[in-house]
Amino acid sequence: MKIVKSAAIQVKDAISQARGNAATGLASSGSSSVEDMSFSDLEMYLIGQAPLLTALYNESASVAVRAREQAQLLLDFGAAMRSLGQSESAEVGTPSNVGTSTMAIGLASWASSTAAYEKAVCETELFVEKLADYVRGTRSVKECIDARSKASSELTEARDLLERLRAQSVALASAPPTPTSGKEKAQNEIDLAAAQKTSADARVYYDKCASGVIAETERLRTNMRTDFKMMLLDFVSIQVRTEMKLAQAWEKIREEVTKGAVAEGVIVNNNTSTDVGKIQGLGNEQQFGQSSISY
Repeated sequence: MKIVKSAAIQVKDAISQARGNAATGLASSGSSSVEDMSFSDLEMYLIGQAPLLTALYNESASVAVRAREQAQLLLDFGAAMRSLGQSESAEVGTPSNVGTSTMAIGLASWASSTAAYEKAVCETELFVEKLADYVRGTRSVKECIDARSKASSELTEARDLLERLRAQSVALASAPPTPTSGKEKAQNEIDLAAAQKTSADARVYYDKCASGVIAETERLRTNMRTDFKMMLLDFVSIQVRTEMKLAQAWEKIREEVTKGAVAEGVIVNNNTSTDVGKIQGLGNEQQFGQSSISY
């Protein structure tokens, strides 16, 4: 972000200097090289950033797609659990503890499906789509830089031609008269007038291209400085909000399932069952590298 700001300031200063020199007839190669170097630095920065932003966008889009897939899987899982619960209750003729618990889990799975879908939608709108805007923004600045580079070459060619015609005009004026000198001078004046117009037009077009680079760079820098920070905050907030919804939904169902298990004579630990504890212990071993399972 700081590099974008620094490069934009350097570009502005270089353009101002070049324009001042042009106005006084002192358009030196030194000022142009400073300006070209400033644009080159900005281009190199964008060349490095563009693939990173594109990669982040692609991975973020994949996360959002997987969240939608998870939402569908949870919906299907919930439907299967509810079908089993209804079948269990129908088998005994009255609602059973197992059937009630199974149907409750199905409802919780549906709630989880809704939360996962909302998460995918929010991530897409608040993060993925804005990342796509940044990718397009870097491409836009790169296109403006390319247009400026082409305009700079055209301006240089126009100035070189103008200088050659001016030198030719001076040479014709100091040369001894010849039968064709009058015709040559007249043609030189015509070519010189055309070259002056071409050079002036090239200067206007170049200024327009350079200003476009500045405008696009400022817009991209402003967005990265403010909007991107909000994007990150939104992304984190989405994760927290979703996990809270999931925790509340499953905690409520956990209480119902526990009551059903107690009613069936099952001894329930206040924390977790023995099997769940083993699974959690295995997870800790994997976390500290004591398992060969890779993620």
